Amino acid sequence: MKNIVEGFKEQVWRIVEMNGAEIISEEFIPLSNATEAQIIARIERMAKRHLSEREIAGSPSLYKADRDEGKGDRLIYMAGENPYIIASLWRADELS
Repeated sequence: MKNIVEGFKEQVWRIVEMNGAEIISEEFIPLSNATEAQIIARIERMAKRHLSEREIAGSPSLYKADRDEGKGDRLIYMAGENPYIIASLWRADELS
């Protein structure tokens, strides 16, 4: 039990850029290096890279991050359509 509790001290954001089921990129950012708001802004910027200026201005829903309100316990945000970006918070020991 102690190892699980200790694992929560070292949480990591996992950011995955996907095109369909294909992973385009993946990065890991320690929770201590970025706030939730910074992660949301980051994935929205990433989603905007795949849009035209007209799409950005006319359809913010194409890049705005949404929180996954599912029944799971993991904090997850998604932005974009296809490609799309998923940011999820993990314990460091879950990613080993």
